[in-house]
Amino acid sequence: MAALSPVPTYHSAPYPAINPTNSDISAQGRVVVITGGGSGIGQAVARAFARAGSTRIAVLGRNQTALETTKVNIEKDHRGCSVLPVVADIVEIESVRAAFGTIVLEFGPIDVLINNAGYINNLSLWADADIGDWWRCYEVNVKGSMNVISTFLSPGTSSTHASVINISTGSAHILMAGQGPYGSSKMASAKLFETLQMEKPDMQVINVHPGVVQTAMGMKPFQQGQKLGANAPWDDAELSANFVVWATSPRAHFLRGRFVWANWDTVELEAMEAEIKSLDKFVLGLNGFPRIIARLPGKQ
Repeated sequence: MAALSPVPTYHSAPYPAINPTNSDISAQGRVVVITGGGSGIGQAVARAFARAGSTRIAVLGRNQTALETTKVNIEKDHRGCSVLPVVADIVEIESVRAAFGTIVLEFGPIDVLINNAGYINNLSLWADADIGDWWRCYEVNVKGSMNVISTFLSPGTSSTHASVINISTGSAHILMAGQGPYGSSKMASAKLFETLQMEKPDMQVINVHPGVVQTAMGMKPFQQGQKLGANAPWDDAELSANFVVWATSPRAHFLRGRFVWANWDTVELEAMEAEIKSLDKFVLGLNGFPRIIARLPGKQ
């Protein structure tokens, strides 16, 4: 997997440097909110933050049964941890506002936001495009992200130095047949979070490709024809989750505003800090064109 990594080591399973119980990436005292937290990667992330010491975790989603199951399982395994299940549809702004209001009332301002809820289109080429299904990618991945960000920034909702992780995808910057709507909508979403970092420099905002994880959503393209399926190089959801915990910690501060993969070794990334900063690595842009940051006068 060397071609897919800027560092020598490419992981598909958890490893010691990102173990959530490590004191240097502790989430003790932090209020954590995870959209799409009832299953798959979101559920794994909730578990990882409980292991990292957070005792106030809110999981959002449309499936109340899945959210309640996540709550029961985590609270059973982590005594003293309170998991708040909140039914919400991120496409609907009033639903998001009500959900965040409930969370802040119960837990206080949010310290960690994981934007994980997403949608992937049915695999199809332009000749067979289902525009309604394709547009659903934009409704969830772009409009949904806008709703989450704008609500998160409303007065009293988030802490000044909050950490924000956007769960993106390698499809945003890898050309994949049949995934134009998914990849482009995820790229648009990543740009929203990059802009959030520019406007809120005290926050820590990072776009993360979680790996290729065997979830219902992750399996969808393979069930519809992409030739990987059972032989796919699946990544462990725990790797993704543990990496996210690390990415919200001070150790990952040098990656603010950047796009990284959960597969990349964090120790080796940390060793690249000076190079990453000086060469503007892992930022969105146009190859061969200088990076330009345009700010509104007097606004940032």
